[in-house]
Amino acid sequence: MDNEGAFIRDFQLGAAPAFRQEAVSGEIAIGKRPDGEEQVARGDSGAVVPLEVAPQFERVGTALIGHRGQLGKISEDLAVASAGIAVVSILLGTGTGSFGAKTDFATPAAALSVVIGDLNADGIPDLGVGGSTFTAYLIGTGTGSFGPATSLGSTDTYAMVAADLDDDGARDLAAAIGSVDEVSIFLNSPVPSSSPPALAFGTPTPVPQGTVSSPGILSFSNDGVAPMKIDGFTFTGANPGDFFVGSDTCRQMLLEGQSCSARLFFAPKAAGARSATVTAQSNGPTNPSATLGGIAGALPQGPTGSNGPTGPAGPQGDPGKFAAVTKVSVSGPNKVRKGKKSTYKVKVTNTGNSKATGVGVSATGKGVSSSLGIGSVSPDASRSVNLKLKASKTGKVEIKFKVTSDNAGGKTAKKKVTVVK
Repeated sequence: MDNEGAFIRDFQLGAAPAFRQEAVSGEIAIGKRPDGEEQVARGDSGAVVPLEVAPQFERVGTALIGHRGQLGKISEDLAVASAGIAVVSILLGTGTGSFGAKTDFATPAAALSVVIGDLNADGIPDLGVGGSTFTAYLIGTGTGSFGPATSLGSTDTYAMVAADLDDDGARDLAAAIGSVDEVSIFLNSPVPSSSPPALAFGTPTPVPQGTVSSPGILSFSNDGVAPMKIDGFTFTGANPGDFFVGSDTCRQMLLEGQSCSARLFFAPKAAGARSATVTAQSNGPTNPSATLGGIAGALPQGPTGSNGPTGPAGPQGDPGKFAAVTKVSVSGPNKVRKGKKSTYKVKVTNTGNSKATGVGVSATGKGVSSSLGIGSVSPDASRSVNLKLKASKTGKVEIKFKVTSDNAGGKTAKKKVTVVK
């Protein structure tokens, strides 16, 4: 296409796979019979073959034949742009060489041109229409009906064609501008939905470092007419390696209004606040993205293991200086008289390597109480003292001889004595 005197205008129509090239059977002509009735004719091999008496039109701008499959057969339908009326008219073929009554579909203004093409790749013919003040399209329903016209801008379109002009599998529209020496190109591309909401992981319970969170779901939809495809996902930001896509349903063509979803997971590599941005790589003019955040906890702690075997004993260390009263022995009578003094010999042994100081002995029991200071006991030596006791009650008495010290601990010895009158 010569670029001189032409311009390209991009317009996003929507979501659809490749458009199907609709055939045009010869040329369509509108004429009047001698009786004044308007007649539709098709040119085949140079011959004009009458088809049917046309519904009344004020003036015909363009008429096209489109193919429609129905009940296992192919029918030809007629789309007519009426220059004096703000409608495009559809006459459904009967399959017998005739057409049914026309059905009008509103256009922004009087239509001068019409083109048939599958603009959203659903297998159903759609319409592109143009006039002196507009270019628009109407999406087909598959029943011979069409949705409302969607305007593509204010252009004086006198002729149109639908074709995949940028080789992306989506049929585009080219419009011949009548007022100037130009052609307008409307490129058909998908329109990804606005960015999905942010996902937050680890709230209120942080995700432990080194583990994987439960999934968060992101949804993406096609708000355009051309088909949309998502080929993958990329992660950027502060901690892109802490998030990943586990699975998704987006590796397919999404037609107009269709959506897909992705399951995202948080696998923190460190504790604290983590963040990233996920972007869906689509064939649209923009790529939708979402902010990801996560709170990571410390590494999880496992249960305490069982105790291991006891290791070998180490070498004997230097005991240092110490005193220790470790032995106390008592000798004396086993039978005494009440009120009479009896002598008991108490022997104290210091097994330490330092002098035991402040050593003393006391004797207590039923009707018995006495004490005596011993003083000091040399290291690794014994010292004996005589302790006199007088019992005040008769019967069997257990006497406790308790030895105490300032620095060597203490020891107790017991002796049973019978006290008689």
